Amino acid sequence: MKPFSSALGAFIIVLFAFTASAQEISDKSPLGFSIESVSISKEALSSVFELKTGGRVDLTLGENGSFSGILMHNSSKKGNLNTVMIRSLADDNSVMQITRQEQEVNHFRYVGRVLNKNKEEGYKITCDDEGHYFLTRFDASKLIEDCNNTH
Repeated sequence: MKPFSSALGAFIIVLFAFTASAQEISDKSPLGFSIESVSISKEALSSVFELKTGGRVDLTLGENGSFSGILMHNSSKKGNLNTVMIRSLADDNSVMQITRQEQEVNHFRYVGRVLNKNKEEGYKITCDDEGHYFLTRFDASKLIEDCNNTH
């Protein structure tokens, strides 16, 4: 019985260490998971501009991910630009900003970021040559300055 107990104890320790290590990785990301790039459809990006401030946003990311939040700001269209700000339901410090630029009549381009002042990673909206959109990871620690460290 003793070898079984030792093996079970070792398995639990390894499982705990693996879980703690995986959690450490996801703690770096404002999305709650760490991935190099994840797809987001043009339709999903467009849909948030139809919502009113205070509305719930549920964006599908890739095959299994999502970003859910509350629409905090939906600017009125200024020329050919419109911007929304979404605060994550999972973490109040995570915010997604999306700007839509009308390039031609009913032809839009999207840019934006997902940031969290307490996370090392951020995500920016990128577009490939075929017009597919992605959230692509970048090092946000170099972008966000700590205001407490003034000279």
